[in-house]
Amino acid sequence: MAGDELSVDVEACESPVGGGSVPGFSIPSFAVALRGSADGPDALGRRLRGAPTPVLTRIREGAVLFDVRTLLVDDEAHCARALEHALASS
Repeated sequence: MAGDELSVDVEACESPVGGGSVPGFSIPSFAVALRGSADGPDALGRRLRGAPTPVLTRIREGAVLFDVRTLLVDDEAHCARALEHALASS
């Protein structure tokens, strides 16, 4: 939402493999972690999925995670636009 004051950190994480086809298997990765959305991480994640170019994230310990293992070289701009959309949406 407009007015959110998000904190942005880079954190080590475990990245699930295979979109669920290999249950319980993950590999080490890093994620950009967003915290502090006024209406919570679930709502922020929902708005990111609703962006013109949807962005899928995970939620862990109150943070919305962008797993960098899943991003391609040019995806940063798409993620930034989706975040702008998500923060502007109410």
